[in-house]
Amino acid sequence: GGRGGGGGGGKGPSPGIGSSGGEAKGKHRNVLKVGDLTPDRRNFGLLVRCCKIEPNEELANPNDKRAIVAEAIVGDETGVILMRCTSDQARALSIGFAVAVHEASISMFRGYMHLEVSGRGSLETVHSQRYFTPNRSNDVSCIEYELIND
Repeated sequence: GGRGGGGGGGKGPSPGIGSSGGEAKGKHRNVLKVGDLTPDRRNFGLLVRCCKIEPNEELANPNDKRAIVAEAIVGDETGVILMRCTSDQARALSIGFAVAVHEASISMFRGYMHLEVSGRGSLETVHSQRYFTPNRSNDVSCIEYELIND
């Protein structure tokens, strides 16, 4: 008798090593890339890095905690998107830092996609992630969509 072992096809390391298994661990089953976003996407997760954030006085309403107060450019290796943020969400973003976005949706504004996080959603700073650089040459918020009535 002995140690048998079994398993593995004898072709070196298993294919799981070095793959993206376990990113955004367990929090969200539906983790997408910015480049995959479409106008009808709802309830998804993203792992993005903040490129820019600025207040938007036009949208701010001091009496409404859920009001949009800032707009940020966030992205991953596949592209960037404009994110509309509440004050809590804006505080969770820091330029250059990665965040896991939970329960995000696409909202359309004058034919362009914007990223928003629902009331159930959250932003979570992620420190243990490999470094990635947002692909600013693919700004999916600059693609105009037309509403087509069947």
